[in-house]
Amino acid sequence: MHVLSNRDDSKGQSNLPVILSSCNKIPLSNTFTLITSGFCITLLPTILIGLYFSIIQIFEYKNAYFCNLWIIQFFFFLSTGFHGIYVLIGTFILIISLIRIYYFHFSLIHRTNSELSI
Repeated sequence: MHVLSNRDDSKGQSNLPVILSSCNKIPLSNTFTLITSGFCITLLPTILIGLYFSIIQIFEYKNAYFCNLWIIQFFFFLSTGFHGIYVLIGTFILIISLIRIYYFHFSLIHRTNSELSI
């Protein structure tokens, strides 16, 4: 954990310290999850990794601390939020594909869902 002093000596003001979280915990876990998701070929492990990534992302949102720079917060939540929505939609389509495979709904003509999930 890193502590930065947000002190402005020229004006004689001292603000509370800014505490930054360690990059070795949640972000490293999410990076590892993203890298391993590229190696999955089967459907169920890919669904589980997508759900795991979404849960870790929610946990990271709740514990993320930023200094008073709202523009950094805005772009962080905007970029990771769109990626999180993309992962959730892809996971949902993969779950539907898994259910359709279980009930033998795919054929040579009806396979749009499996193509969308890739």
